[in-house]
Amino acid sequence: MDTVKCRALLEALRLGSFSAAAEELGYTASGLAKVINSVEQELGVAIVKRTNRGIELTEDGKLMMPVIQSLANDHERAFQISSQIKGLTVGTINIGAYYSIAASWLPEIVKV
Repeated sequence: MDTVKCRALLEALRLGSFSAAAEELGYTASGLAKVINSVEQELGVAIVKRTNRGIELTEDGKLMMPVIQSLANDHERAFQISSQIKGLTVGTINIGAYYSIAASWLPEIVKV
């Protein structure tokens, strides 16, 4: 299973909807739904159920979630180790800030 698909699925579940996750990941909502559908087809089980409030895990999805999370985590860990071998430091930094600061100052401060 493709780890990009795993990460897209995890993001959709974290945000609770295809449209919110699609916006976050740079997909269209229908494109993200196709990604999730392809994961479900590949596994042969329904992982999410669509409701009028968004998406949630099915019982089968709850059983599959530790494996999907592990795949995504292992991919990230492999990327970090390969970066360390090359002498690079990689990771995620979370910054909490007021919107006004985040919108005006932070882009200039963190620009690469």
